[in-house]
Amino acid sequence: IAKQITEVMGGRIEAQSRVGAGSRFTVTLRLKKLSHASSPAIKIEDALEHLMDKKILLVEDNEINLEIETAILEGLGLCIDTATDGSIAVEKMQNAKPGDYALILMDVQMPVMNGRQATKAIRKLKDKVLSHIPIIALSADAFESDKRKSIESGMDAHLPKPIDVPVLLDTIAKTLHTHAALYGKKNH
Repeated sequence: IAKQITEVMGGRIEAQSRVGAGSRFTVTLRLKKLSHASSPAIKIEDALEHLMDKKILLVEDNEINLEIETAILEGLGLCIDTATDGSIAVEKMQNAKPGDYALILMDVQMPVMNGRQATKAIRKLKDKVLSHIPIIALSADAFESDKRKSIESGMDAHLPKPIDVPVLLDTIAKTLHTHAALYGKKNH
């Protein structure tokens, strides 16, 4: 799991072991310094603080990706609920109360119901708070046409996999900020 998480974050892990002496593991990661200078109104710390008392619905059909993404997000102190396809995500949103979830991270390519179909179904929910929940696509499909299709389906943003944690956090912060401006702070 540690190797998979390290590789997803673009790093590497090395192990040295000697019988009777023990083992040493070295993780090497290149991390970007997050800058708040570009938009002082959008602070990643504020977004993370907002997320601390709510769940993120992570929708991912690949078991390994689901495990890695959950570990990364929980490692940031976030509460994660999962769904393994779009139809399960729609069902969870239909049964949710407003405010149960802060946002959805949605895979695009899934069996049963893909992420774009699930987003369209969520956007049609009768409860306006639930139907306007921020949805961010996480997909291996990273062409501009893929991003455009995600936005056209009702998603708020589209990020490529593997997850780039600083970019994800920045996108979450911007999405929550935009959502609050459009729908009011009490609805997000």
